[in-house]
Amino acid sequence: AAGGGGLGTTLRSAQQWMRQSSQPTGGGEVNAVALLGNALACGCEDGSIALFRLHKEAGVFMLYSLLRLQHVPQMGAPSQVMCVALSTVCSSRNAPLLVSGAQDGSVCVFSSMTGQLLQTINAHDPTGEGWVMALLLDKSADDHSDGMLITASFDKTIKVWQHSSSLSLAGSGFAPGGGVVTPAPGGSWAHELTLEGHTNGVMSLALSRSRRVLFSGSNDETVCAWALPSGARLMQLGGFLGAVSSMSWHLVSGYLATGTEEGVVTLWDASGVEQAIANQHDNGVELLRQVHSLAVVDPSDGDPVARVEVVCLTPSADGTALFCGLDDGNIALLS
Repeated sequence: AAGGGGLGTTLRSAQQWMRQSSQPTGGGEVNAVALLGNALACGCEDGSIALFRLHKEAGVFMLYSLLRLQHVPQMGAPSQVMCVALSTVCSSRNAPLLVSGAQDGSVCVFSSMTGQLLQTINAHDPTGEGWVMALLLDKSADDHSDGMLITASFDKTIKVWQHSSSLSLAGSGFAPGGGVVTPAPGGSWAHELTLEGHTNGVMSLALSRSRRVLFSGSNDETVCAWALPSGARLMQLGGFLGAVSSMSWHLVSGYLATGTEEGVVTLWDASGVEQAIANQHDNGVELLRQVHSLAVVDPSDGDPVARVEVVCLTPSADGTALFCGLDDGNIALLS
C-alpha cells in the first residue's frame, strides 16, 4: 500500500505489479499508511484517519471502508495526520490499536474495532516545531510493561511512553453522579522518558528485534542508537548524504536499512550495538557497520546523477526485499 499526493490509496499485486484498484480516502493527501493483517489505516491531510478492510476475491484485492476517524488536535483546528500505526499491543478482543500522530504534536489512540478514542496525548509542543513525524507501537522488552509507544518530532526530541495494567488500574475512579470509570484497554499511556541529542528534526525510527535498542534518523544527517529502557545514547553516526528520512529492517539478514533525502539506501549490520548492551561496553567492536549502499535513480530520468528522496521503507512479506516509497510518486523494489 502506498500513500502519496493523490486522493486515493492504490493496491498493487505482488506478482504482476499492476494497478488493481484505487479507493478514495476523502481526506486529501495521504500522508501515511499502516497495514496489519487485513486492516489498512490511512492518515490524511484533513486530520482524518480512514480505516479499511483488505479482502482478496477472485485474485483481486478489494478495499472495504470500515471507519472514518478524526484526529483530536491540541489547539482546536484540524491538524494533518503525519504518521499512523496499527498494533496488537494492549488490544481488546483481538482488535488492533490504531495510533495517529499529527502536525500539532498530538497523538491519538483509538480502538480499530469501535473507533472509540481511548486517549489523546499532548506529546510535543503544538506552538512550534512539534510535528510528530514518526511513531512506533510495540511490546516492551520489560515483562512488567504491556506496551511501548515511541514518538519522534521535528522539535529534535524522541519520547517514550509506557502502558501497563497497573496504569489502567490507577486510572480508575468515580464518575460524577456515581459509577466507576475504568480506562478502556489501550488507554493510559504515560510519559516515561525523553531522548535528546539530535540537532535537527527527527524523521524516522526503528526498533531492534530485542526491543532494547532504538535507532533514530534525523534532518541533522545522523543516526543515533539509544539503549532502552535507560534512554542512554550508545552512538551517533554522521556522514550521511542528506537527512535520514526513513528506516526499516531487512528481515532475512537482520540488517538495519536507512533511506535519505538524497535517494541513498544503506544496509547496516547493527549486531555490534546489541553486543555493546549485552556486555555493557563496546570492546572495540564497530557498533554500526555498513554492508551495502545503493543510490535510487529516478526511473523516468535515466540520469545516473538524478536522485529522489526515500520517504519510507518497508520490508517485503517474505523478508528478502525492501520497498521504497519515493517523493516522485514511484515505489522502488530493492532485492
